[in-house]
Amino acid sequence: MVSYYTTSPQTRQVADEDIQVTPISYYARETRRRNRVLRDDLRRAEPDGILNLVAQRGHSWDSIATSTALHALACKMKGSTSTWDLKDARWQRLCALTFQHLVEGEARNLANVAWSLASLRCKLFPFQDLAKQVVLHAEELKPQEVSNLMWSLAHLRFHHVPMISSLVSEVVKQVSGFSCQDASNTMWALASLAVAEDRALETLLPSAMRNIYQFKPQECANTIWALAILALSDVELVEKIAEHAVDIVTEFRNQNLSNFIWAFAKLGHKDEVTTAKLLQATLRGSDEPAIEFLCASMCSRITEFKPQELANFIWSMAITGERGEPALVCIVGQVEMTLHEFSCQSTANFVWSYAKLGLNEPHVLCLVKEAAAPKLNTFSEQDLSTTLWAFSTMLHRDDVFLDHWMCAISQKLLEKPVKPQHASNILWALASIAFYDGPFFTTLTDGIRKSIKGFAAQDIACCTWACATVVHRDQSFTDLMASEAADKLKYFDPQSVGNTVWGATYLKTSVSKLYHSLSDLMDATTLSCYNDKVVAMVARALMTGFAAEMSWDVFHRLQQLDQNPGISALSLWLHHCRHVQPCIGREMQVMSVLARFQPCRYVQQAILNVAALRLAEDGFLTDALSLVQELLHHDATNIIAGHLHQQLFDGFYGAEAVIEPLQMKWKLPSHMRGHSGTDYDKQCRLLEHVLSTAQKGDAWSVVTTIERFSVDGNGWLKIAGGGKGMVLDDLVRKLSPQPPSLVLEFGLFVGYSSTRMAYWLRGHGGKVLSVEVDPIHVAIARNVIEFAGVANHVSICLGYSEDVIPHLKETCCGASADAVFFDQRGTRFHTDLCMLESEELMKDGCAVLADNVLKPGAPHFLWYLQHSPHYDLTVVSLREFAADRIEDWMALGIYHPGNSGPAVFFPKSLDRLAFLTDKARAHSCNADGPCEVDEDAWARHAQEIRRAYDDVQINPHIVRIIKSSEGEPFVDWETASFGSENAGFVIRG
Repeated sequence: MVSYYTTSPQTRQVADEDIQVTPISYYARETRRRNRVLRDDLRRAEPDGILNLVAQRGHSWDSIATSTALHALACKMKGSTSTWDLKDARWQRLCALTFQHLVEGEARNLANVAWSLASLRCKLFPFQDLAKQVVLHAEELKPQEVSNLMWSLAHLRFHHVPMISSLVSEVVKQVSGFSCQDASNTMWALASLAVAEDRALETLLPSAMRNIYQFKPQECANTIWALAILALSDVELVEKIAEHAVDIVTEFRNQNLSNFIWAFAKLGHKDEVTTAKLLQATLRGSDEPAIEFLCASMCSRITEFKPQELANFIWSMAITGERGEPALVCIVGQVEMTLHEFSCQSTANFVWSYAKLGLNEPHVLCLVKEAAAPKLNTFSEQDLSTTLWAFSTMLHRDDVFLDHWMCAISQKLLEKPVKPQHASNILWALASIAFYDGPFFTTLTDGIRKSIKGFAAQDIACCTWACATVVHRDQSFTDLMASEAADKLKYFDPQSVGNTVWGATYLKTSVSKLYHSLSDLMDATTLSCYNDKVVAMVARALMTGFAAEMSWDVFHRLQQLDQNPGISALSLWLHHCRHVQPCIGREMQVMSVLARFQPCRYVQQAILNVAALRLAEDGFLTDALSLVQELLHHDATNIIAGHLHQQLFDGFYGAEAVIEPLQMKWKLPSHMRGHSGTDYDKQCRLLEHVLSTAQKGDAWSVVTTIERFSVDGNGWLKIAGGGKGMVLDDLVRKLSPQPPSLVLEFGLFVGYSSTRMAYWLRGHGGKVLSVEVDPIHVAIARNVIEFAGVANHVSICLGYSEDVIPHLKETCCGASADAVFFDQRGTRFHTDLCMLESEELMKDGCAVLADNVLKPGAPHFLWYLQHSPHYDLTVVSLREFAADRIEDWMALGIYHPGNSGPAVFFPKSLDRLAFLTDKARAHSCNADGPCEVDEDAWARHAQEIRRAYDDVQINPHIVRIIKSSEGEPFVDWETASFGSENAGFVIRG
């Protein structure tokens, strides 16, 4: 070998200092020179020129030249939008040269090769061979090279355990030499690879803490993102990163900001100041205070954000609760324009965040569906679950989209069972929008059986509740769920307890083990955490599951805690002690609790008036008189108490029927005047109005007073007044077998319709038996009925219709009804009607009338009357009471049990209609705020439902209210038209 120096080694004199110089061969020196020339050529060349150099000179290159060329190509392509053909012979030649020189490459070259291939997203290279060389040369790597190799592995999603282990060892050894970028890139890589290497993290986190104020935006974002992905709760480090990020926030790029705020939210930090400043930088870069900023207009910077960054931002806003309306409008507006560019995950994250933020704009949801539908098959299991959850949370049901969604998730189910959380989310979501597909539910529940041991408490509860809600009966599956729940019940939160116990009982599951576990939880500490909804679910389950005494034990324990069980639970206990196992003592205890927890004194007074009436009816005259005297002493103007006092004095109720009085202690109404603004405020004001302005003992005066209360602007009441009242009169006077002796009513409300019908029935001794589930409505209506003087012609059964109907034959002493009036939830009409048929509670010729079958609607009921051989269906089209702009229908069917014909089959298309009607009804009686459906919305809804009826072939005979020659309005029962001929309903302006 020729040496460049004359002797080897030799000493040269340089600036009076001896330096030992290692001789370099001529060939080595020449190679270095050539590589420098090549490097300069590569810097000047474009990607295509680099590939030309590979073709021309590649045969003479060594490992350094090859890695340099690859590195140059990666750097050129990094900021370029151009691509090249992977089959290009020049590119394939470069890859072959790189592979050929791997064995001779230095550690630095290996790092360069890995970084370059990762930057070029080249996944076809034989990385196993590269990884082997890295393991061999790991100890020669420098800090930046270790970091680059980790970054490359993560970028390529190449999980090579020996290589990762070798690199982690070098991280631990060399962490002191890591720059801020090296440390943040390494943490990012570990997080991306889902490698929670304690050895590396224990050294990297302190290093990050020491150097945090030297971090650049990219390093801040990478580090906090890694902490979020690895679920590392280092509060001090997160706060320091956030503090430093705020200081340099104006330097953040869009992706840095997006990743940072996403991670900040993911880690559970809700520092409003930090979040607001980051949003400021995102949207304006303003230094204004957060509130002023969020109220200001948005700048054009938001248009620079990529789809994933937009999705991350709105996700972060949903998690942190940072909902500045201008910021939200700006982000959502940009999403609307770019949604078609979103990836599957970004689409799912966006719609989840949209739902979480309480947004629900139909046009945005349509855009989401349009963007998602073509690529649903490429959605991950989690994305599919998330998307469905979001649509269900917003109560948005589109059956066509759901069919596509089911096809996509079914493909996933063929590969493996879905994860527990996703399975429970899917079942919950489908049940929430009343969507049931038996085969799909069976497939999903079969998969759940295989992984049931991995289900968390909430997953079990959601699955059980969902199956019960859509009535998916699979005895072995629900038995399995109930057994699993019984073993884990102590870990359930209150809502999960309620959902599980109610669902398992409703599906007639084997619940003895579950009830036993539940009894162990019925202590004061646990019960004090139960809200009224949970108490109602538990109470109903125990009553239905033949554990009534256990349910009463819950009641007594809540009494001891002085805790309000809620209206629904109290209704269940009242139903049980009045109609199932009559017990006046228990009934009075429940009435006492019901009165005590009402904030409005008028409601309290109405309840206690009813308690006194019930005591008198059951022969507890001493107790009744004592309560009445207390009420009158408290308020001498109490008309109902005064009336009862007079009846007791006159011996109206006969002699004392009991030996030992109950001696109840009652809490009397507060002396505070006025109303409390409760859910029953309007009904209370109505009762006060009736008692103060109507004529006592005059039923028609009470009827007209109730109508005037609503018409005069005191608040709209859902009563069958106006034209509907005329139809109701005809039900009793013309349409039912004459004279009618028994009318069944479902939906008492304030007693308007029962009082009106009783007015016509009292002449021949007929009676109305009304079913109502709300005990407050029962109390108010009972006071109204007593005041109207028709108490002898109206009986009230308290409870859910499905619980009351099986006992009605006994309650009515074997009598059957001449007429039935349905005025409860429309989607319940057909179920209750079928129960009445099976219990033989309707006479031949019984007239069945239902209100509100168009607004909000009753599709199954109309379909049933139209197709059942037992009914002749007629619909009255008229205007809603006190709302002339809204069309509504009242449906009439005359029952003929002797007619024969095929059983009625309900098409699936009715289910979506039923869901829409229940959705509108729920919005109109929003318990958490004011009515969400105004008159205009109701008018539109009615016409939409009418068009939907035409689509599903619900075309009943329609009659109207017309005027006689004398100008008197009446229902023209003789003339009928089909629905399609009557589509021109006119709404007055």
